[in-house]
Amino acid sequence: MKGNSKTYLWVLFCVVTAIVGLVLRTQNLDVRPMHHDEANQAVRFGALLEDGHYEYDPHEHHGPILYYFTVPVARLMGQDSLAEVNEWTLRWLPAVLGAATGLLTMGLAGAIGWPAVAAASVFVAVSPCLVYYSGYFIQESFLVFFGMLTLVCGWRYMSSHAPGWLILAGAGLGFMHATKETWVLSVASWGLAWGAAWLLSGHRLKLPRRAWRSVALAFVIAAVVSIVLFSSLGMHWRGVVDSWATYFTYLERGSGTGTEHAKPWYYYLCIMVGNAPSRPLWWTELWILLGAVVGLIVALVSDRKRAEAFGIWFVLAYAISLATIYSVIRYKTPWCMMTSVHALCLAAGVGIGGLWSRFRPVWFRVLLTLFLATACGHLYAQSVRATSRYSTDIRNPYVYAHTTTDYLRMIQRIEDVAETTGLGSDIMVWSVTGAHNAWPLPWYLRAYNQKHLGYWNTVEGLPLQYRPDIWVVGPECSESLIPHLEEGYISEFYGLRPDVIMELYIRDDLWKKFLDTRR
Repeated sequence: MKGNSKTYLWVLFCVVTAIVGLVLRTQNLDVRPMHHDEANQAVRFGALLEDGHYEYDPHEHHGPILYYFTVPVARLMGQDSLAEVNEWTLRWLPAVLGAATGLLTMGLAGAIGWPAVAAASVFVAVSPCLVYYSGYFIQESFLVFFGMLTLVCGWRYMSSHAPGWLILAGAGLGFMHATKETWVLSVASWGLAWGAAWLLSGHRLKLPRRAWRSVALAFVIAAVVSIVLFSSLGMHWRGVVDSWATYFTYLERGSGTGTEHAKPWYYYLCIMVGNAPSRPLWWTELWILLGAVVGLIVALVSDRKRAEAFGIWFVLAYAISLATIYSVIRYKTPWCMMTSVHALCLAAGVGIGGLWSRFRPVWFRVLLTLFLATACGHLYAQSVRATSRYSTDIRNPYVYAHTTTDYLRMIQRIEDVAETTGLGSDIMVWSVTGAHNAWPLPWYLRAYNQKHLGYWNTVEGLPLQYRPDIWVVGPECSESLIPHLEEGYISEFYGLRPDVIMELYIRDDLWKKFLDTRR
């Protein structure tokens, strides 16, 4: 970079786009209701924050990175208990890592060229998928970040042969393993991409002599990082075994067996292509797909002996193979597409960068810049509305089984009754609903006396001889409980999700006290 003013300008451009991505991701972090997956993760995080307890669950919740990395954030905010933690604290780090992933793209400048890096960084900054889910307290942003870190460091080692890069790549690989089980899909895609780039480009990247030492050290570091985290810092060694045994569970789940999340192969493609532009809201990331297609065309017609040929083919093959793998797997939730969307952003950058480098007339570059500005402007506008006005609206294609804002009205009602009747945090609330509809209530009741709260998934075993202050009843249990709640309670209805209505029963005497404060 020294003495190269053009390089400094490219770097400045990438930094500015990362700042834009950070602003997009950190606005309105505490406005959107907690998704039930977020709330579940948050309560598990609370156990680690309060008493240092964490045990890896090989069947649910994924790896420990999300929890351990969020503890310092909470401490810095002066929050030492789950009751003190808020949505902003939980979602801040995933949002920051989502934006920082764009900065890591600069590490591929030697592989695909600065014009491609700049274009890719813009797509990463404003992609609605990446922006929206970076504001979730889930593992995906961590997986994308550490995957990109490992990829960049691996490439830097191949180009410079400096062992420090490979050691850092080993740490990144260990963090990937400790993040989420789907890390193996990214690694498999890298292997496929390497083979494709080897065959399709005219370059043969060679390892230095005695490289096996650095490679072995990198794997040792990856193993140490993984073992330390999965063993709960040495307090739960069973977690290390479970971190590998878990793949039997996820192989079965990936086949679509025993899950309501089985989707056809084109599910992710439909989200990216979006709805017809004639509708009031045009949601689409088609610009990124078009850029990736252009990148493939440019690679096919370009000289295979170009310096960037290997890197370009690697990125394109990586994007294609990863998107294909995720499409083939039947188990699908929209946030799982973050890794493949990020890879497609890199491929789209290759497409724009290839056109920029191949066609040098000023008029063409002006038109190309205008096209990129228009496409990214549209993506930016979608990201803004996805994280604000339409953050829980089902017209937003990234909203998936999300908690409605109406549910927050129910939580507010419970808080108002608790406050106006003088019961405060000692109010007795019982929840009776199916397992799929139990969350995010435990998160929203985290500041109440937990001894006065009860959660049941069925009516069986309920101590119906007692009369709690408030009942929260799901549709699965409503019919069985109504005979016991017809007298002595008033009822209200609130939406948990668009297709799920919850019933709130408030004891008559508490309701009268509450109404007296409203006159």
